[in-house]
Amino acid sequence: MTNYLNGMTVHLLWLANKITFKGWQDIRQTKGNHTFYWVYGGEGIFRTDQTHLVGKGMLVYMPPGQELHMQSSNDDPLVMMIARFECIVSRYSEPERTWITEPLERLGLPYLRLYEGERAMKFNRLFEELVRNWVPTREGGALLSKSRLLEILELAHREDPVEQSDDPALRAFQQIKTILEEQFHTPLQVYELAIKHSVSPSYLRKMFKIRLGLSPKAYLEKIRNDHAIRCLSYSDAPVRIVAMSCGYGDEFQFSKAFKKTNGCTPTAFRARQTARLQTT
Repeated sequence: MTNYLNGMTVHLLWLANKITFKGWQDIRQTKGNHTFYWVYGGEGIFRTDQTHLVGKGMLVYMPPGQELHMQSSNDDPLVMMIARFECIVSRYSEPERTWITEPLERLGLPYLRLYEGERAMKFNRLFEELVRNWVPTREGGALLSKSRLLEILELAHREDPVEQSDDPALRAFQQIKTILEEQFHTPLQVYELAIKHSVSPSYLRKMFKIRLGLSPKAYLEKIRNDHAIRCLSYSDAPVRIVAMSCGYGDEFQFSKAFKKTNGCTPTAFRARQTARLQTT
């Protein structure tokens, strides 16, 4: 999953259940925000710099600034749910060695994608609940809608299930990636994982480099380092405990790896983060 998701905050601006009619046309009026169009019935055309045929089961994503012209078919007009929202992302910046917050200019999603079966049914349910709960005057209504939008974002970014892939090497990549993400706090050997999933270590490394830009070992180290940064920034757990929770055998090994990546020891990093938080 794309790295910005865990640090992202969303703010819902507008929701609508749009039922169009024969001859309906419209343009995207507000282009300063992110917009989802979930098409749950009918057919039509969406024009950006290209012309796209849209129909039932399609999720259309428009980033800020994108022009859009919409048109329904005469025989089967579009019906869709529309969500307009802002995204703010918090991330740790290594050059500044601090947390920064900034608007997210674009989600890592295609302009449109067709969903079928169970995933389409789940999008239908989430969008229905998103729109139904959007009652700003009701206590907690907006909060419920925001939680559904977060689920939609997670579902849209989720990789296709492993079972749908006929490529054994791709299945091995997906399975090993999941293991690294979910079991990073345990002792893991990439070589052993490759052999267990019947793929050569060199080919697995190639798959990771193509899809993630990192080797399996580097990806595991990044996961551990990101977890360590959060633990040191927002908890008072001893460094020894942080080391164990990140999958390191001892505090010395953890401190050495952390300093190599971040330019300072875990103790110095925590002191700097504590001072920063006290002044903000």
